[in-house]
This record gives sequence, structure tokens and C-alpha cells, in this order.
Amino acid sequence: MSDDEKVLNTTTSVFRFYNPFSSFIEEKKHWCDMTIVCKEVQFESGKIYYEMDYEYKYSDEEGKHSNPFGYKDDLPCGDYIFKNPMTEIMVSYIMMPFEELEQYSGGIIAVQQYKTDLLNASHLLWD
Repeated sequence: MSDDEKVLNTTTSVFRFYNPFSSFIEEKKHWCDMTIVCKEVQFESGKIYYEMDYEYKYSDEEGKHSNPFGYKDDLPCGDYIFKNPMTEIMVSYIMMPFEELEQYSGGIIAVQQYKTDLLNASHLLWD
């Protein structure tokens, strides 16, 4: 953090993702725990951003296929996302526990996939 940044709020959440393409029997054996640290940061200019930091822990090598950003070498370690009404709701849904998010995710797709889609969409909004 530089001198021109002020942290307004920090939230940490951990989510366990399972490979959506595994067979039902194998599904819970391989996982990715994703830790998200979300800091609301205000800059000297007055603009507020979300500083999203990501860490991953895997059950085993197969668990890497459960990462919500996909199975690749260049996984994001975080993003800066400008705070506005749309990203405020998006970030709150990203940080929300799966059980609570189910109330807002519809029901056609699994809640894990909904959170995965939110994470991938937010990654496109980096500033």
C-alpha cells in the first residue's frame, strides 16, 4: 500500500470449488480452496477501488482442474476493480457464502458455476 491509499474495509472469504466435469463419485475428492481478500481502497483522488487478492490451495494435482479460473499456468493473483453500483453488488456476491448466494443465483445453474462466472466477469473489469 502506498501513502496515497487508505484501506476502508477488508474482508476475507474461503471457497471450496469442485471440478464440475468430474463424475459424481469422484466429484468431492478433488478440490480447489480459493482464498479471496477484498480490500476497499480509497486513493488520494477520492476514487475507491476493490483490491481483490486470490490464493489457491489444491487437494492434489487433479484438484487444479477445480480452479474457477480454469486449469492454466497464468492464474490471476488479484485485480483492482473500480467501485460503482454494479461492481459493489458483484463483489458482494463474490464474497458471499455459497449457501447465501443460492438465494440470488436463480436455480438453472449450480451456485458454484454462478460464482465462477462472477469471478471471471470481474476479472475482465480490472482497472
